[in-house]
Amino acid sequence: GRAADIAIQNEDELYIHSREMEMKELELYIYGEVVNPGIYDFAENMSVEDLILTAGGLLDAASLTRIDVARRIRDNVSGESSEVVSEAFTFTIKEGLLVEGEAHFTLQPFDEVYVRKSPNYIAQEHVLIKGETTYPGSYAITKRNYRLSDLIKAAGGLTIGAYIEGAR
Repeated sequence: GRAADIAIQNEDELYIHSREMEMKELELYIYGEVVNPGIYDFAENMSVEDLILTAGGLLDAASLTRIDVARRIRDNVSGESSEVVSEAFTFTIKEGLLVEGEAHFTLQPFDEVYVRKSPNYIAQEHVLIKGETTYPGSYAITKRNYRLSDLIKAAGGLTIGAYIEGAR
């Protein structure tokens, strides 16, 4: 707009950037307890909730009290280095996917979202008991220190034909 027109010569190449192409290079990252963690295209006014939904939603193990966002500091005009290399934000999910935290928070290019695993989440495990018990079969492990004696009790105890010394 300020310079005079430039005369085009044979074999010159002119490339006009597209805003759409620039936006495609901007990415967001989501890690942790979501269905499809990975890299997603940045979109204006995208919220943490939007990115979680784009990633397929939360897994059962997801903590609703700890969603972290790391944001790189983009300072292209400063001539000095800084100790601070990124910003961190923490959110809580409440009533579905309404995020409590900084009001009207929107994601910026290259933000990284971490959906933490709930510290109390343990995938249900089970054990199979066969042989001379009243009710052989599969049983859920109901506590962290579940013992063999707990399993035998849950299975109704041993039958009169049980040979405990031969158990394996």
